[in-house]
Amino acid sequence: MRRVDVEHDKEKWQVSEQLCQVIFSNIGDTVFLSDDAGAFTYICHSVEEILGYSPQQIRALGNITALLGENIFAPEQLDALGKISNIEREITNRAGTQQTLLIDVKRVSTQWGTVLYSCRDITEYKQALVALHQRENQIRTLVENSPEIIVRLDRKLRYVYANPAVEQATGIPASAFIGKTNSELEMPAELVSYWHASLEKVFETAEAELIEFDFPTPSGVRSYQAHLAPEYDEDDSVEFVLVVVSDINQRKQAEQALRKQAEQERLIAAVAQRIRQYLDLAEILDTTVEEVRQSLLCDRVLVYRFHSDGSGVIEAESVGENWRTVLGTNVDDPCFTESYILPYQEGRISVFEDIYTANISPCYIALLAQFQVRANLVLPIFQGEQLWGLLIAHHCAAPRQWQSSEINLLKQLATQVGIATQQAELYHQLELANQRLQHLALVDQLTQVANRRRFDEYLALEWQRQAREKGQLSLILCDIDDFKRYNDTYGHPAGDDCLQQVAQTLTHVVHRPCDLVARYGGEEFAMLLPNTESTGAMHIAETIQTAITALRMPHLHSRASNYVTLGLGVASVIPEPKLSPHELVKRADGALYHAKEMGGDQVVASQVPSPLLKAEGN
Repeated sequence: MRRVDVEHDKEKWQVSEQLCQVIFSNIGDTVFLSDDAGAFTYICHSVEEILGYSPQQIRALGNITALLGENIFAPEQLDALGKISNIEREITNRAGTQQTLLIDVKRVSTQWGTVLYSCRDITEYKQALVALHQRENQIRTLVENSPEIIVRLDRKLRYVYANPAVEQATGIPASAFIGKTNSELEMPAELVSYWHASLEKVFETAEAELIEFDFPTPSGVRSYQAHLAPEYDEDDSVEFVLVVVSDINQRKQAEQALRKQAEQERLIAAVAQRIRQYLDLAEILDTTVEEVRQSLLCDRVLVYRFHSDGSGVIEAESVGENWRTVLGTNVDDPCFTESYILPYQEGRISVFEDIYTANISPCYIALLAQFQVRANLVLPIFQGEQLWGLLIAHHCAAPRQWQSSEINLLKQLATQVGIATQQAELYHQLELANQRLQHLALVDQLTQVANRRRFDEYLALEWQRQAREKGQLSLILCDIDDFKRYNDTYGHPAGDDCLQQVAQTLTHVVHRPCDLVARYGGEEFAMLLPNTESTGAMHIAETIQTAITALRMPHLHSRASNYVTLGLGVASVIPEPKLSPHELVKRADGALYHAKEMGGDQVVASQVPSPLLKAEGN
């Protein structure tokens, strides 16, 4: 009976051990049991996963002190407490690397031992914690030494942190910020309002904000950019706002410089474009001085043009309303002429920040003072190699330090103006040449009245105009009676003189701006009379006849008279779509033919059918 009990207890113990192994292997820790002397009485199989040693290898060490390198508790301490928790020990595992174990020790009363050791591997946790501490130290160092202002504010908009950079920007120690609001720190009221509104928005929306502002610092007003980021508490409510403030003054200045450069480049391109598109020099100069003054924000900009004797005149000007205009002023000052023209001819640029402290002659100061000038910037304008004039900027209100970008702008514009003057001169010469060519193309060279080509063009133009306006168009055709006999009798030079006198007489009689006198061919002339009815045309023809007779140019072999006479044919129409200009010429030519048949020295009106003369009631 006793033997059976022993066997039964042994089997029960084995079952219990197996159950413990299963339990301990699934809780992530390894477990040891020992007696009061520290000798191992039980080792969980999970030890191999944690330390790399098998239970047999651990057991061979003999006791817990051999494993851990020291006794981790005094027996009386454990007896008093019953449990000792969170003991950290460094051990070397089978792979030879260091591991950190977190150990709980507890007094137990079991058949397998009296002391329970629960060991957890916290090596990775410790490493992560060390890394975290290092990272926190790095961040703290970066924040403390950052050139950017870093502050944290609570929901009452009080500072709870400020890094040392805040003192450099504001002149207020970082410690003075803690627990205070911007209002209590006596910040500018407008800035306080803007800041508080931005902070409250972050607390309300839990979304980051990016703002820009100007702040008066000990070194002057500077531009800043602030990034406001929410920080959350355990309930995901915004507890703080972290603010990182960056000095963007240099960026702002660079942006302003870029904008100014872009504006100057636009101005130069615009002037160059106008020079390519327009040929009116006055318009180009006026626009240039106006835009330069707006770009430089100075009081006056002008273009000065030299005369051949060294004097000059102000050709173009843009001036502020507080300063008097000097446009059109002639400058003939020996002081300026003798001392300053030669340097400008050599390409020199004059930059005077204050005429009263500059090294210039008293007479030149007096000249500039007449124009209310205090600061002066002058650049020569060349037309090719010749000094044409000056591009001048005046600042009248106070001294001014001219920037290199401003000098460069005027230098480029002076070059463009020089191109404009040269181009305008070339265009003027071309225009004169074109006028001469047009004159040659449209004027009869002998008589200096319009030629046949001009007559045909003008007839077509007036025909269309009168057709639109329902006006009447009249034509007088005439020629010199027996002109061949005149040439045979007096010679061709005399015949040319006769033609010239007749043409001059015709232009004297037919003198309205809209009328045209033309040499139609040989000894034949044509007078085109817009807005003239037949009666008016007949009157003009008779006046011409009388004026030619009054010349009393001898023509002994004429069959009409002993003097030069004309035969004249007159026709009038109201142009209509079914008619053509040729019809008017045909009618006038027919009337002239009848005048010649009647012996010359006659004025004959064309007998036009009713469609042509319906306005007259014929």
